[in-house]
Amino acid sequence: MPILRPLSKTVTRPISFFILVTWLVVMAVLVSRSYAGSASPSLAADLGRYGTAAVWRGVYYRGEKIGFTVSQTIPNEDGFELEEDGRLQMSLFGATTAATIRTTRASIRASSFNRLSSRSILGPARSRCEGTSPAHGSRLP
Repeated sequence: MPILRPLSKTVTRPISFFILVTWLVVMAVLVSRSYAGSASPSLAADLGRYGTAAVWRGVYYRGEKIGFTVSQTIPNEDGFELEEDGRLQMSLFGATTAATIRTTRASIRASSFNRLSSRSILGPARSRCEGTSPAHGSRLP
């Protein structure tokens, strides 16, 4: 008398169909995250605001280019504003992740900086940092 007996077709067909459908859904999610999710849809819009005076730099790690940064200084009525964007392709244990960095600094002519805004996106994780400095000549408590 065998310990395990074969299951009937009425049981195995729905189980096989469920496994097949689940596998297809997982593959669709993986393909969508790998190809559609890695590229920023607003990359052209983000980088389109940089003019001819912008400075472009490659980011290298161990001799291999892993991304780029671009920055420009814009004069305004209070002083100037420094904008910086960066895109990196990071690899950890064979899995690659796209990282996006955006920094904006505003400066008043009389002080070193007045306002800072920074945003980082690393895969699904997002972080944001904003702040202002006290007026020139004032002291922190």
